[in-house]
Amino acid sequence: MPAGEGTAGAARPTQRDELTPAELDAFISGTSDVVLVMDADGVHRRVLASSAGLLVCSPEEMQGKRLEELMPAETAARLLETVREALRTGERQFLQYCLTVGD
Repeated sequence: MPAGEGTAGAARPTQRDELTPAELDAFISGTSDVVLVMDADGVHRRVLASSAGLLVCSPEEMQGKRLEELMPAETAARLLETVREALRTGERQFLQYCLTVGD
């Protein structure tokens, strides 16, 4: 996996069953980004990526793990705050961050 930087994130609140797994798969196949579905505790419930090189580890390894288990504490805290704000307000939130992925 080549080294690189991941940037930008958007948190969008959704109803639990708003999109089916098949719909999420179709969505990610049309994008060059990463889609992370997580709960209010920052636990990854679904990990979709158009390329494994965009992730810090495999989707299977990320599934069920908390943000702070996968990235630096400060970045994880900022992301979790953004997710919670999206859930609280019902509005889309944006956060830009840098994260080194790969070897």
